[in-house]
Amino acid sequence: MGLEFVELFLAVENAFGFSIPNEDAAGLDTVGKLYDYILAHRFRGYQEDCLSSITFYKLRRVMMSVLRIPRKEIRVSTELSEIIPARRRRTWKALRRETGLRLPQLRRPVWATTIAALATFGLGIAVPVLLSLSLFGGAILAAILTMFAVGYLFSWLSKPLAFEFLPDCATMGQLTSLTLAHNYRTIIEELNSSASDAEVWETLQVVIAEELGGSPSQFTKEADFSKDLNAG
Repeated sequence: MGLEFVELFLAVENAFGFSIPNEDAAGLDTVGKLYDYILAHRFRGYQEDCLSSITFYKLRRVMMSVLRIPRKEIRVSTELSEIIPARRRRTWKALRRETGLRLPQLRRPVWATTIAALATFGLGIAVPVLLSLSLFGGAILAAILTMFAVGYLFSWLSKPLAFEFLPDCATMGQLTSLTLAHNYRTIIEELNSSASDAEVWETLQVVIAEELGGSPSQFTKEADFSKDLNAG
């Protein structure tokens, strides 16, 4: 291909946000092949930083609505405890519902988990003793079953106490990273649905027309870059 087609491929890369390796470009000799290639690789250019930004903006937009706070108060460095001080579980549930994303779980305070652990262990030891079970008379099994049952009960009863953020989810930036990790496929699918195949095709036609001249509609999928298309 001549220089004009090199410039064309550079324009396509800029328009769709990803690079086309030379070895791939050599086989894209028709407009249709280039179009199919773009459909298959159009999110290659969404590096981690870009996807993080998209996730952050989505979270911020929903937080502005749910929390009724201005945009300027929600930054990457913002502490979550500053913008979600009360009724945290209810707010967290609303954020999950409105974003449609899996958010990191809230955790129970250390004092709550400590009390639960001590109570579970204590009752697990106490029950076999109260039942006068010997070591080989079912004491171990009774202790295990008791600790399992008590642990499950405490876990269920203490759900309302799960209102603290995880240590690695204290800021908006950390929340964004964890949310992206938990919802990578969902976010990519949302991006995919935001730009239809038809819109990609129309954009490609416009880019080719701007680089090679002519009307966008004249560039069909069957057109061959080396045989049918000429600059100017």
